[in-house]
Amino acid sequence: MARGHYEPKRPAGYAGLLAVFVLFVIFLYGPMATIFILSFQGPEGGLTFPLQGLSLHWFHKLAQGLGVVDIGAALKRSLLLGLVVMS
Repeated sequence: MARGHYEPKRPAGYAGLLAVFVLFVIFLYGPMATIFILSFQGPEGGLTFPLQGLSLHWFHKLAQGLGVVDIGAALKRSLLLGLVVMS
């Protein structure tokens, strides 16, 4: 007779704690995932579902510096600050 693999029993509150943890992770990362998905909308789309076409329009505007923030200047400033702090 072959012996089976012994698995210890989980504590009584394990399932509830797991459910709370899963809800916490969804609450924490859900908005970031939603914004990531919505960032691929076309020029007519905003932060709403359903998607209004798929494109890289918003990433193109960001790379050109036409958005709210000049990403190139911000990157240069961050790298310069990092070099100053390192030395």
